[in-house]
Amino acid sequence: MKYETYSEYDPHHAALAESAFLTLWCTLGAWHSDLVLVGGLVPKCFFL
Repeated sequence: MKYETYSEYDPHHAALAESAFLTLWCTLGAWHSDLVLVGGLVPKCFFL
């Protein structure tokens, strides 16, 4: 399911997805210059 804003996502599920992405990103470090992230993550917005 796709939501309009980050705040609509379950915080636990969003944290799991972010953790999985960061684990993969660190593992694939040698190929960073060849990789492109296309969709899949909702940007977080922080307002002060």
